[in-house]
Amino acid sequence: MPDLTNTTMTANATRAATLRIASLLPSTTDICISLRLEHNIVGITHECDFPPSHPLYLSAAPLLADTGTGDEHHGGGRISNVSSGKPNTKPRALTVSQIDIHQQSQAEIDAAVKSSVFNGISLYNLNHSALTDSQPTLILTQSLCDVCAVSKSDVDQEVACNFRPGQCKVLSLEPESLEEVVETFVTVAEACGVKERGVELKAKFWEGGQQILEAASLSRSK
Repeated sequence: MPDLTNTTMTANATRAATLRIASLLPSTTDICISLRLEHNIVGITHECDFPPSHPLYLSAAPLLADTGTGDEHHGGGRISNVSSGKPNTKPRALTVSQIDIHQQSQAEIDAAVKSSVFNGISLYNLNHSALTDSQPTLILTQSLCDVCAVSKSDVDQEVACNFRPGQCKVLSLEPESLEEVVETFVTVAEACGVKERGVELKAKFWEGGQQILEAASLSRSK
C-alpha cells in the first residue's frame, strides 16, 4: 500500500521548488515573507517599498531577461528593473498607481480617491508586460475592493489571455474579520505547498496577541 504521507510531502516539496509568486497586495507580500517564501516571489506591488538589503531582494527567484534598464518608479515604491540581457533576482513591480504621492498634493490625492470610489474605478492598474514576463505560477490578489487594489477581473482577464490553462493559479483572499485575516496565513501557505508554516504562523500570531492582552490587563490593574 503506498505511503500517502510521503507522497503528499514529495508533491508539496516539488510545488514549493517550482513556485513563482506574484503578490498584488502588500499584505500578501508580507505573509509570504513571514512564511519564508521570499525566494519564490517574482513580482510585488509598487507599494512594497523594501530597502535593497531586505531578504526579499537578496534571495528572490530569478526572473527572465528583459530589455529594460534603470529603475521603475510607480507611486509609492522604487523597484529595480531587469538589466538588459541578464537574469534579475529582484521582484518586478506588477502594479501601477494613478496617484503619484511624490507629485500630488493631499487635496489632489483626496479628490482622486473620491472620484475613484464614486465611479467604481480602481486607482491601480496591472503592469501587464511585467506580470507576463515574470511567469508566476501563483497570483495572490483580492476582490473585496476594486478601488483600493487591482481589480480581480483584470487579473482573471490577464491570466486567461496570456497564460496557458493550468499554468497560473489565481488565489483571491477576502477576509472580513481578524480571525479570517489570520486564517489567510494557512490559506496562502497551503496554496504554496507549505501548510505547516501557515499553521505555525497562525499560532505564533495568536500567541503574540494573547501576550498583548495580558500585558494590557496588567497595566489596567495597576
